[in-house]
Amino acid sequence: MPTTAQAGAAAAAFFVAFTVFLLAGWPNDHTVEVISALVFPLLGLLYVPLAVRAAISAGGRLRAAWLMLAIGLATWALGDTLSGYYAVILGREPFPSWADAAYLAYIPLVVTALVLFPSARSWRDQGRMVLDGLILAGSTFVIAWLAVMRTAWHSGGTSGSAFAISLAYPAGDVLIVTVSVLVLLRVPSGLRFPLIMLLAGLVSAAVADSVWAYLWNSAGHTVGHLPNILYAASMLLIIVALVAAQHAEPGPAAVARPPGLFGLWLPLLPLAAAAVFMARTPPKVVIETPVAATGILIVMATLSRQLLEAAESVRREHRIRVLADRLASDLDSAANYVASILPGDLTGPVQVSSRYLPARAVGGDSFGYAWVDEDHLVVYLIDVSGHGVEPALLSVSVHNLLRSGALPTPTLLEPDRVLAELNERFSMESHHGHYFTMWYGIYRLSTGQLRYASAGHPPALALTTTGETVSTTALTGGSMPVGMFDDAEFAVETYAVPAGARILLYSDGVLGDPPQMAEFTALCEEFAAGPSNSLDALTPRLPVAENCQGESDDCSLVQLAFFG
Repeated sequence: MPTTAQAGAAAAAFFVAFTVFLLAGWPNDHTVEVISALVFPLLGLLYVPLAVRAAISAGGRLRAAWLMLAIGLATWALGDTLSGYYAVILGREPFPSWADAAYLAYIPLVVTALVLFPSARSWRDQGRMVLDGLILAGSTFVIAWLAVMRTAWHSGGTSGSAFAISLAYPAGDVLIVTVSVLVLLRVPSGLRFPLIMLLAGLVSAAVADSVWAYLWNSAGHTVGHLPNILYAASMLLIIVALVAAQHAEPGPAAVARPPGLFGLWLPLLPLAAAAVFMARTPPKVVIETPVAATGILIVMATLSRQLLEAAESVRREHRIRVLADRLASDLDSAANYVASILPGDLTGPVQVSSRYLPARAVGGDSFGYAWVDEDHLVVYLIDVSGHGVEPALLSVSVHNLLRSGALPTPTLLEPDRVLAELNERFSMESHHGHYFTMWYGIYRLSTGQLRYASAGHPPALALTTTGETVSTTALTGGSMPVGMFDDAEFAVETYAVPAGARILLYSDGVLGDPPQMAEFTALCEEFAAGPSNSLDALTPRLPVAENCQGESDDCSLVQLAFFG
């Protein structure tokens, strides 16, 4: 089997020689006619076995496609043989003839072969491709008939059957080329070059048919050599395509995607143009057989196409609904998991309560508090940048690391060492650009001291009540968020907690957008002065921030009450 390059070079050399021979007309016209009549059947003895061989070496749908193409090409070769018999043996080629029957049988066979080529599309999509081709071919015919061909028919005295067959060639070729282009967009990459060459051959045959139909109907049956030159180019390109197919490795089909607006509207544009032509044409012309029959075909193809589109829309909507339900179920499971790993209320010498209000099913906030031993209470709040699943996964990872015991107790008791360890493990370069702010504190019961460090987090608020007056102390820190810079340093601050004080940790979502720190502080002081210790009295009044999509930001609150 020659290589594709060798086949291409041989085909180019043969094409040049054959073209020169036709145009030179040497030694005389009769000899040229005889040799031309012999060349095309002989080429058929080459491309039909090549198509059969491609089918034998393939499998599945690809084998069926090559086999159907071999049958289609065989009918074309039969037409060439009959045409040569009429021209050489009988001395004249009647029209229409049995050769035309063989030529026209080639059209549905080749379309079927093209549809059979493997792709990621379903049979429903491939059926729509064929219907699109019918609509395009029918609309093109109506426009051409009303613009030019009707006048040629009535003025040329051609019989109806002969004229219809002469028009069937270009109409069928429009269908073939349309389906070829649509199939080419979907075939596996390994088949793309053979299909490009095959499409080039089919386009060359389509142009040859159109040239032949035009010259036959307008030049008194004198066609000339141009169609034969184009037919030769078509056969040679198909031969190169079949040789390339022997060496091709199909590979996986392209991923199927829903058709875009261009694909949906493309066949309807020539249909609209045909409708405009018909609207500007007298009714007696519209009801003539060629236009009426083609119109019925277009209507049936359009209705079938719309039915397929409706069925596909229903199927796609059902699939989207199933996927949405599955996603919602997965998000609910994720939300339940996050809720299950967050601590509940804590009683004892320090009472701790919390509220978790994610913007979506899951959010980027998490928090934790627990007694490391009888004298040390750890408390922290994490706020990961962004919203949705990715920040939630990062937040849960940090939270699980801290509560799992992976860090030794001496490290957990040093806020700056905890933040430095997390900064080393969770750099934003390795977590899709996500960083997080964090407030981390250790309260020592025996001394009443709170040692804390803040990594870009809003300051915790210490609320103390003296009589009817509530005073607020902001527990600030000046470090950068965790994961933003490799060499970040974290400072530890100390706060002596007065008896009866409350300390409120929160994520920045509770501050509103833009942040309303003064209003939030006043609201917290009003809450601390009230009779209720529950955060449920505070959360409904928060000026919750919104993100750029108009959704609420993640909000978390942790309250430590030192009433004991």
